[in-house]
Amino acid sequence: MKYPPWGQPPLVIKMAPPGQLARKVVKRSNARCTIKYSSWKMQSMLQCESTHERNCMLLLDVCPLVLGFHPQPCRIEFVLDRQSFMHYPDILVNTRFGQHLFEIKTARDAQDSFIRARSAFMMRTLPHHGFSYHLIVAEHLQTLLRLSDAETVKRLGNVHCSQLERERLRRLFAQHGSLSWQSVKHHLDRQLSRYVCRLILEGWITPPTSPDSGIYWTFDSIQAGGASWASLISADIR
Repeated sequence: MKYPPWGQPPLVIKMAPPGQLARKVVKRSNARCTIKYSSWKMQSMLQCESTHERNCMLLLDVCPLVLGFHPQPCRIEFVLDRQSFMHYPDILVNTRFGQHLFEIKTARDAQDSFIRARSAFMMRTLPHHGFSYHLIVAEHLQTLLRLSDAETVKRLGNVHCSQLERERLRRLFAQHGSLSWQSVKHHLDRQLSRYVCRLILEGWITPPTSPDSGIYWTFDSIQAGGASWASLISADIR
């Protein structure tokens, strides 16, 4: 591949075939531990290179604005400072408003000069190809929604909620204004708690922000999902 010595440095995106990864993650020869994540939203096992990627997938699973996500979705060939490189973003995220490529790094790695330069280049260039790019700080993911609470929402919310039960919950919230997250986890009828978690996943009830927070009914699931998404990408380094 030849690149012109002038103008905008070129960038080529090569998407992985459907159902495949651009780069295999779980291998017998891997020196470090790799894991698989069971996704509620994708109804499949997804490969992760680290617990940080797994944490991010969990938060994507419980964010109602996210339609789907895929690990190792593509290979990006690009030129930076007259040198050719290849980059494999960690996750492709499809939302109601566009496509996003996530690269997840620890706070220490995110400060590396090459990582910052590459990320700045991707943020400038990828929107011209239909993608937004986010360098996500791994440690910050754990401060958004407690991961244990996200696990609870995902586990309990994997149920069908009928229109009758939805109306029952709407009236319950209309009567009380809000419910404490602790009461949902420990004091409500178990099946009712499952329905609450299901509607959190769908964006009709706001997610908990702390162990003692209240949760509320919302009449705009997209707006509620947008707030959840905004919190997630606040881990993005600019």
